[in-house]
Amino acid sequence: MSAQERIYASEGLARLEAQLAARTGPDKTWRDYLPDKHRHAVPMDVDPTPTFREYAQRTSLPPKGVAPLTPEEIAAIDNLVRTAPPVAKVEKTAEELFPAAPPPRKKAKKETKRKAPAPAPAAPDPVSARARAALEACWDMQFGDPPSNPYRTRLTKEACAQLGMPDYHDVVSDVVDLALLRQRAKGRHYADDAALRADVRRVATNSAAYHGPDSVYTTWANDLAARYDAEYSGVGLRP
Repeated sequence: MSAQERIYASEGLARLEAQLAARTGPDKTWRDYLPDKHRHAVPMDVDPTPTFREYAQRTSLPPKGVAPLTPEEIAAIDNLVRTAPPVAKVEKTAEELFPAAPPPRKKAKKETKRKAPAPAPAAPDPVSARARAALEACWDMQFGDPPSNPYRTRLTKEACAQLGMPDYHDVVSDVVDLALLRQRAKGRHYADDAALRADVRRVATNSAAYHGPDSVYTTWANDLAARYDAEYSGVGLRP
């Protein structure tokens, strides 16, 4: 290096040192200015004196006017790099790289379906089949000309008014008819055969109470009650 070049280098170095002195903030060491590949490899016990001259001598890219590192200094840094302990690398374990498949999920045991309790056996019908057959025989009876069976009609207040008997419910306190008897027998209203027979007999007594004992309607109602008794007893009378 010529004398002129040394002057330029000295002036440049002095100028940069002045700039460094004017800066504020945390000091940096020469280690901060090493290349990335070397910075972390230098042991921490190396002197970190933060002088600008050391920075200028150790940086791989010195400022303009600063002499580059000498071969001896380069060799010293290389030696530090070679002898520095390697940076510890945190490597994933085989288990982390290749996690084991999750254990197969156990199939939930199927809950045994509780069988619904068997329905309780139906209580025996209090009305016998014989009594029901006798009631159906009364339903099939025909009276008058043309043949009909007025006792099948449901004797509601509206029906009685249409039949010309608007006061029927005033005269008869317990109105019954074959349609009502059928409905009651189906709904197990009767406690026994005797209760059903009593309603059949009531058809006749109601007719006598409203139409009188000599009315043809009362005669037909009596025949209906007799037919029930005959069918129930097994005599099987025919009109």
